Amino acid sequence: NNYACGTTCFKFALDCDSNLDEYTKKLGSTLKVTISEESMSRVLKNIFVNAVRHGFTDESRRDYCIRIHVSRCNLEHGAEGVQISISNNGAPLSNEISSDEIYTWGVSSNGTGIGGYEVKGIIEANGGAVNFESNPKDKSGFYVKYIIKLPIDNE
Repeated sequence: NNYACGTTCFKFALDCDSNLDEYTKKLGSTLKVTISEESMSRVLKNIFVNAVRHGFTDESRRDYCIRIHVSRCNLEHGAEGVQISISNNGAPLSNEISSDEIYTWGVSSNGTGIGGYEVKGIIEANGGAVNFESNPKDKSGFYVKYIIKLPIDNE
């Protein structure tokens, strides 16, 4: 699928581990996580807008992509959860900004810094955890990645 944000076009790819598919079949219902659709939409919008604004900066490129991978995971306290890895092939984070600063309100290169702060706040308020990685040496070409872990809603 192709999408546009302003003048920047990018592709969007989604895939799920087969073990997640088997798990939902075993449940006999749709897998639910402990976050509302509205909150998850805010998280995704923040991540996508930051990718376009800070990573997809070379207007001559037409191969930008945001990739989402969903799989099962174990959370720190032993509960089952869902891991959502969101990566993009835009420019890696500047060496002047640490990964920790992504979550601090007001720290950013060209914006307010609210995006990462809000993502972390929403995910943690819903019992999850978020990790940000920027690795310019990643051989896949997907240099920037958010890893979100959320508990499964068993109710």
